[in-house]
Amino acid sequence: MKRRIIVGMGANSFGTAVTIFVQLVSLPLFLYYWDTSTYGVWIMLSALPSSLGMADMGMVIAAGNKMTMAIGRGDVPEANRIFQSAQWFMMVVCGSLALLLLPLIFLAPLPWLQTMDQRVALSAMSIGVLVALFGGLTEAVFKSTGRYAAATMLS
Repeated sequence: MKRRIIVGMGANSFGTAVTIFVQLVSLPLFLYYWDTSTYGVWIMLSALPSSLGMADMGMVIAAGNKMTMAIGRGDVPEANRIFQSAQWFMMVVCGSLALLLLPLIFLAPLPWLQTMDQRVALSAMSIGVLVALFGGLTEAVFKSTGRYAAATMLS
């Protein structure tokens, strides 16, 4: 138990260090290559997909908690059933959002999407958020089976 706690803390510390490093390096790097107007457009475009992070409506966290409780009881078939149900739910939600968003991003006459580069960037970031949401289920499986550190590092 002590080893799992230490390894989990190490994984969280590493993840936090990577996030801080990326934040500290990205601003000067972006401003070296872009002017402030282009950077402002990038900030606006990158903020939009973050709202997709709520699309799972808490399903990943709830499924992860229920899987952990089922594994704790020794009920592996129930944990697998929960995982399969959550996986189908996430496939429907993420797939539907992708099918709705991509044509909207590329075809709708949105005045704040001036260039094809902006549309491609927004669509790539949106798909990235949806893939990360779906990947949260894999992370939940690792956590529910006592491999928190591995899940955190993969995340």
